Amino acid sequence: MSDDSAQVYDVIIRHAVKAFWGNPVREFTEEFDQSDNKEIRRGKTMDGFCHLIKEVIRRNGLPEAEVLTGGTATTLPGYFRPAKRWDVVIYNGNRLIGAVEFKSMRGSFGKNINNRGEEALGSAIDLSYVFEYGTLKEQPKPFIGYIILAALTDESTRPQRDKKIRLGVDEEFKDASYEKRYATMCTRLVKSGIYSATALLCCDRRRGYSGHYQATNKATSIEAFIKVLGERIAKEARLSKRHPPR
Repeated sequence: MSDDSAQVYDVIIRHAVKAFWGNPVREFTEEFDQSDNKEIRRGKTMDGFCHLIKEVIRRNGLPEAEVLTGGTATTLPGYFRPAKRWDVVIYNGNRLIGAVEFKSMRGSFGKNINNRGEEALGSAIDLSYVFEYGTLKEQPKPFIGYIILAALTDESTRPQRDKKIRLGVDEEFKDASYEKRYATMCTRLVKSGIYSATALLCCDRRRGYSGHYQATNKATSIEAFIKVLGERIAKEARLSKRHPPR
């Protein structure tokens, strides 16, 4: 990743974090002021990350790719259910090359963390099986990504005491904070091959309102996510030169 690309990505991410905390981005700094950035200025909580994905695709040699957000255009077939709507879907011609899910969490971590895990597992496994056993089994499996933006609060950073269960709790989760548990989940989603890449961005309200964010570990950093996505897009760009999509 070039220094210029890294700088541009960082600006986009910081504006997305500001939007998460309700800080409307009405204007961009001189370092990054392109006409198509209006979508972040008026966007919803996670819209800035849509723009990040578009920029990664453009900078890795596939500007003609379709990046679809919202509506039936992002609905993909399932294997265990008829269909699932994703937050971002990427096409190169008729080839599906990527699907990305966004999640955000500001509170009620105890009530929602298991739901988030089940949603993440179900969505990716369902789509993967479409390419292994379902209607798209003749096509290569696309990039499957997951980005979660979580608030740093007393609740999310405090060690959690687990009820004792007969077979015991995995040591990685034992007495860990919700932040650490999210990081473990995201790391294992990639390590197991369920997702191509995941990113966990954490921020507190005071600094997040100014665009500050942090990673819990390198494996689940947004930089790692960008690297994997960029490599996949560059590979697709090379393939397109030899075999243009229809």
